[in-house]
Amino acid sequence: CPANGLLGVALSDGTLRLIYGRGNCLAILRLPSIDKHLTSLAWDLSGQHLATSVASGHVITWAIDCRYEQHQYRSSAAEAPPITLQTSCRAVLEGGHESGRPLFGVQYCGADDSLLLSWGVDGRLCLWDAHSEVEQVSAYVSTLLDKKDYPIYCVSLSSPMIADDDDDGMVLAVGGGADACGLKGIPVYLYNIP
Repeated sequence: CPANGLLGVALSDGTLRLIYGRGNCLAILRLPSIDKHLTSLAWDLSGQHLATSVASGHVITWAIDCRYEQHQYRSSAAEAPPITLQTSCRAVLEGGHESGRPLFGVQYCGADDSLLLSWGVDGRLCLWDAHSEVEQVSAYVSTLLDKKDYPIYCVSLSSPMIADDDDDGMVLAVGGGADACGLKGIPVYLYNIP
C-alpha cells in the first residue's frame, strides 16, 4: 500500500497478514466465524481500509490505524520500524453472491473509495457500500453483471481508452469464462461506464 508502506497478504489458511519492511509481520487478522481461505485483498487510497474476498462468498472490510513513532532510535535499517498498528473488522458483507461460492477479487472504486466491486465463480459482479459498519443490515447495492456460465476471474476499472472532452466515464474490463485459459468463447468484456 503506497499510503502506509504495508504489504497485505491474503492466505489460504483464512488469515490476512500485514507485513512491513523486510518481512516483519505486524498483525495477523482472522475472523473465527470465517473458516474459508482468503482469495484476494484490496487497499483503499488512504491506506486506512482494506477489503478481502473469501472463498465462502463473503467480503470482509477492515479498518487499519497505522502510526509511526519518529522519536524512537533504530540501530539499523533491518530492524522493524517503530510502529503502532490497530486493526478491526468493519463489516462482513454477504448477499450479493451465491452463498458458498468462491470470490476471486475485490476492488475499491467510486468517489473517495466509497464503493466496492467484488467478483467470483458465480459470474456475478457486485457493488457494495464500502463504508458499511458491522451493525448495518446490508451493504449490498447492486448486481452489475450476472453471467452464470461466465466465472469472473479478474476486473479492472480505469480511465477511458479514448479521451473525449464530453466524457468523464470509465472503462470496466471483465475477464473470465469457463474456457478462459483455452481462449474459447469471450475471454474479456469491456464496458463503458459514464
